[in-house]
Amino acid sequence: RPCAALIRNLMDFARPAQGSLRLSDVEPVIRAAVKITSSYLDKSRIKVVVDLDVNLPPIEADPNQLQQVLLNLFFNAAEAMPKGGCLAIRATTRSVSSGRRRNAKELTLAVSDTGVGIESAALPKIFRSFFTTKQKKGMGLGLSICERIMKAHGGRISVESAPGKGTTFYLHFPLADKGDDGKDS
Repeated sequence: RPCAALIRNLMDFARPAQGSLRLSDVEPVIRAAVKITSSYLDKSRIKVVVDLDVNLPPIEADPNQLQQVLLNLFFNAAEAMPKGGCLAIRATTRSVSSGRRRNAKELTLAVSDTGVGIESAALPKIFRSFFTTKQKKGMGLGLSICERIMKAHGGRISVESAPGKGTTFYLHFPLADKGDDGKDS
């Protein structure tokens, strides 16, 4: 019975609660996540830089789930910088063309660190449940939960990393297509 309870608890943890998506501004969510982690980041000698485009459009999001993704990325970044470093959070909008979505727009949040980086052989596996690059730490659920939350938001998460140079995670959120009259088309 204890094993069954442990597995049930792990599955509940790994399956994020169904969020309620609503039009949300990302800046307050980013600022709140930075504030929550500021004491930990300060103690870890990590400088935080927030660089957001002006007039970022709102996205369809559950602010609590978006904050959960950011907190996980911030703590992972801190662990990748055991001697301190820089954590940069950037947000911008851009046009994308992919498949059936031509000239669509997306909001992209980039979370970058100056840490140890991720080996190229590990990159394809980092979003798998229970995969971890941390020695004797972590359960390997954080990034898989981040990926599930991003998919539930109609978005995606991607990563670029170079060993010894740091890592950047990109959170891509689709923006509603607006017609010439400003209404959804």
